[in-house]
Amino acid sequence: MFTRLSRLLITLSVVCAGAVGATTASSDVGVSATGGWDRPVKLARVVVGDVDVAPNGDMAVVIPRAAGVVLRERPSGGAWGTPTAVPGTQKARELRAAYDGDSLLSVAWLERRGTARRVLTSHELPGGGWSTPEVVAVRRVGWFSELQLTVNIHGDAAVGWVWRREGVGFRLLIAQSSAGVWGAVARLGEVAMFELALGDDGHAAVVMNRFEGKDPSVTEIVTVVRQRPSGEWGPARVLVRIPDVTFYVGMGSVAVDGAGTTTVVWRGQSADGDWQLLAARGRVGHRWEAPVALDPRAGAVHESPPQVKAASDGSVTAFWIHRDRSLRAARHQAGGDWAHQVVVTREIGTYVWDADVDPSGRAVAIWAERGWFGEPGAGLRARLMNRRGTWGAVANITLPNARLYYPKVAMGHGDALAVWQHVVDSDTSPTRASVHLAGSR
Repeated sequence: MFTRLSRLLITLSVVCAGAVGATTASSDVGVSATGGWDRPVKLARVVVGDVDVAPNGDMAVVIPRAAGVVLRERPSGGAWGTPTAVPGTQKARELRAAYDGDSLLSVAWLERRGTARRVLTSHELPGGGWSTPEVVAVRRVGWFSELQLTVNIHGDAAVGWVWRREGVGFRLLIAQSSAGVWGAVARLGEVAMFELALGDDGHAAVVMNRFEGKDPSVTEIVTVVRQRPSGEWGPARVLVRIPDVTFYVGMGSVAVDGAGTTTVVWRGQSADGDWQLLAARGRVGHRWEAPVALDPRAGAVHESPPQVKAASDGSVTAFWIHRDRSLRAARHQAGGDWAHQVVVTREIGTYVWDADVDPSGRAVAIWAERGWFGEPGAGLRARLMNRRGTWGAVANITLPNARLYYPKVAMGHGDALAVWQHVVDSDTSPTRASVHLAGSR
């Protein structure tokens, strides 16, 4: 579920290794909790691969280890369990995980065996245990990277990854499964970064960006591609072309709701040259609606792309960093229009953040101050939105001086899970988690 590019610079700045730690309440400086969030607990000594919350309230964190993938689960109403291994993942890297509508977890990973690069998946079985790992794709030349996984309520799945081949460059590959059967791999062209979404009706969409030219005349091109009603991928729609870039600026985000309507948000320049956040929507099989400016003065926060999330009720919520470094949000109600933007954070200087929306349309956002260009963020905070679109009070998950990397958040039917890497010192950075249950509001 967590594939957000908004932590790209942070991710590149830290490399950690170690074993899984015990789940214990910590006495380290920086650990706190208010507003219904549980006191943080330590889950691991390493950076986790992914997190998700199931419809029934189960929670999962997948953790990479040299011997294979380890799963930590917190059953609904229970406590964090001991680490359990996911079979067949001894060579796994770039882990992704997501629950389906029956609260069964799917895991996807990349691996290399000899000369073969492979994409594999496995899922929990209704009676317990795991399915035999399924090979989604194999290539014997080049490299695989940037894996993403999305699963809908019916258990349909889509995975996307970048295939790099000498002399060919970087290409986006996508595969989808329906009723447990994986289809052919689709090639969607050259890509630098992307985000993949899958709706409950089985239709997918992807937003991509790439670069043309050479320094100092490099142009960034952001496009969105939807599936047609037949399931074939349609032509790419160019959202914005940004000339003379030195780093990515226009990267967008995409979501598909249960009826197949795609929503995409991205940054572009207005006629006066200022940066704005734009949104466009398109029903499956129909043309795109005219773009709407959600924030005419959004600013070009190149290290923090926006996010957009769709709920089963048809509502969509967009999140982005404003030019003053405050976190903003806007909601599109089913059958309505975009509401006015809401200032989620009052702090000025937010760089490190994440957000999610549950099937009912409720939302959660977490953030820290600073954290720019590899520096850790300071003080993890959270705020929740109810299904009517009203945001609650700001809560402190850690103390204001707590240093952290990799904040990740997931939400399912009102239950929220926040996970982050707590920087204790230069040699100690355990992963911690805090939970907010729907009944604690």
